[in-house]
Amino acid sequence: MISQSQIGATVLADGHCRFLVWAPLAEFVEVRLAAPMERTADLKPAEKGYHCAVLQDVKPGTRYVFRLYHADAD
Repeated sequence: MISQSQIGATVLADGHCRFLVWAPLAEFVEVRLAAPMERTADLKPAEKGYHCAVLQDVKPGTRYVFRLYHADAD
């Protein structure tokens, strides 16, 4: 079960980091890491509207932003 305290970035063992966001209306979500090497990764849909990814080689303090994509309203 996912809890609100897990939202955001959580440093895990061996240089891994879990990214979690609650975005129940998003078609898909990605995380963009800013440093030391800029990269983007897709988050996978999880339970109850959450989206999650576990990435390697993410150090504590790495800047990131979530990007949420929605269907056009047209």
